[in-house]
Amino acid sequence: MSDWIPVPEFENVLIVLAELADAPEDIADAPAFPLLDRLKQWNGGTVYVFHSPPEAGEVLEDLDPDMAARFALAAQMSDMPAEVVRDAFRRVFSRSVVQRVLLVASQTGRAELEKIDELFAKLEHHDLVWAGEWPTDFALGMKQFQGEIFSDLNNAQNDLRKIVREIATEKNLGIFESEDF
Repeated sequence: MSDWIPVPEFENVLIVLAELADAPEDIADAPAFPLLDRLKQWNGGTVYVFHSPPEAGEVLEDLDPDMAARFALAAQMSDMPAEVVRDAFRRVFSRSVVQRVLLVASQTGRAELEKIDELFAKLEHHDLVWAGEWPTDFALGMKQFQGEIFSDLNNAQNDLRKIVREIATEKNLGIFESEDF
């Protein structure tokens, strides 16, 4: 008998930072809800939803059981955006073997599935991917967890995109950048 426990392996993992609501009557009006609704039809990988406030997970499970069954749900444990991003990446990379992880934060809820697919395709040829505007509507993708990006959270809080560029240059990593998201 072996003590070996299989580690899940995923090709693409999409992390969505979702500002939701803690009341059923308000959750459908939350900025992230339209994106989550569209993602129910997305077959490009595994979806993790890191939601705020913490109570939103239970509300979402009651309001839309299909959505809750389709996504892995976890509460955000910080109010600092850079810390939330770090924690989400760390959690996904530490619990599974992944080839590509893309984190999406869209306070407007306008992120399109085609753009998400495009950014995953860019991750096939680049170590890092950045699109959009920090901290409102952006995407950050990685093939491996780059913890150095988050070594100075106060600095990252100000301009995460700048830190990503600096780390890519220092470590000679391939980066794709786009203003569009």
